[in-house]
Amino acid sequence: MSENRLKDILEPRFPGLLQEMKDRITAGERQYNAAAGQPGSGFLWEHTVQVAHIAARLAAAEQMAPLLPVLGALFHDTGKFVGGTYHAELVAEEEHAVRLVRRLMPPRGLTAVETETVALSLRALYCEDRTEGPLTGIIHDADFLSKCGCLGVAAFFTKAALRQMPLREALSRWLSKEFTYARAAARILRTAAGRKMAAEKAGRTEQFFRDLLAELHQWGIAEFTVETRPLADAGWVPSPRVHPATEIVLVLPARCPTCGEAVSALLETEQGVKCQKLVARIGCDVDHDGYEMTFCLPEIAP
Repeated sequence: MSENRLKDILEPRFPGLLQEMKDRITAGERQYNAAAGQPGSGFLWEHTVQVAHIAARLAAAEQMAPLLPVLGALFHDTGKFVGGTYHAELVAEEEHAVRLVRRLMPPRGLTAVETETVALSLRALYCEDRTEGPLTGIIHDADFLSKCGCLGVAAFFTKAALRQMPLREALSRWLSKEFTYARAAARILRTAAGRKMAAEKAGRTEQFFRDLLAELHQWGIAEFTVETRPLADAGWVPSPRVHPATEIVLVLPARCPTCGEAVSALLETEQGVKCQKLVARIGCDVDHDGYEMTFCLPEIAP
C-alpha cells in the first residue's frame, strides 16, 4: 500500500516518523502473534495506513489541515499490542497511545498545544467523560470507515485467516458484529463527511454478506439465520454512548451441527476495558458445540 501521501504530509515536520511508527507497530504485532501462536502479519500497520489515508480525506472534506488527523490515526492503535499482549494491564490501547504521543512527539517538534490536542482526542475515543472535538470525530470515523464496505469485507477475511478459522466458524463468531455495525453506521459516525461515506459503504457490507450466506445455503454448504433483536433483550445498562434503540443483528447457524436442533442466543451486556460489550452465548438446548460471541456495542455520536 502506498505511503507516499502520508510522507508528503509528515516528512516536512517529522522526517523519519512514518518509518519509526511502522517499525514500532509491526514489532508489537509480531510479538503478539508469536505469543498467540498465530502466523506473522503486517495487518495492523496496513490498517493504520488505511485509517491515516481516510483521516486525510475526511480532514479535507471537513476543512481541517491534515497533519494532526494523520498523526492521530498513526498513533490510534499503537497501544493495541504493548508488551506483546492485547489490552496490556487491562488498559485501553488509546491510553497507551496517549502516553506514547506525549513521550515521542515533543522532542520531534510537536508543540505542547498540538501534543495535547492529539493526546486528548485519542483519549476521548473511549472515555465517556471526555469532551470530543473535531479531531476525535475524524479519527473515529476514519477507523470505522476502514472496516466498512469493501475494505471492511477484506479485513473480515484477513482476520479470519490470521485466527486460522475456517469460513463457517468465522461467520458464526464475527458476522453478527459486521451486520450490527453496518445497520448502525448512519448514527455512529461523528462527521458529516464520514456519515456520507458510510451511507454509501455500509449497505454494501450487509449486501455482500447476505449474498454469501445465500450462496452457502444454495450449495448446501452451510445455513445461517439472520435475526434482529432489541438491545433490551441483552439487559442493557443505560450509557450515554449506546442508544437504547440500537438493534443487534444476530447471524447464527440454523442448526446445531451435532444434533440438528435449533440454535438460540442468550444475550447480556457487560462493561469491558473500553466499551459496553454484548455477550452472546450460542448453542442448542443440550449445549452441543456451544460458543460465546462478544463485541463492543456501537456507540452513537454525541
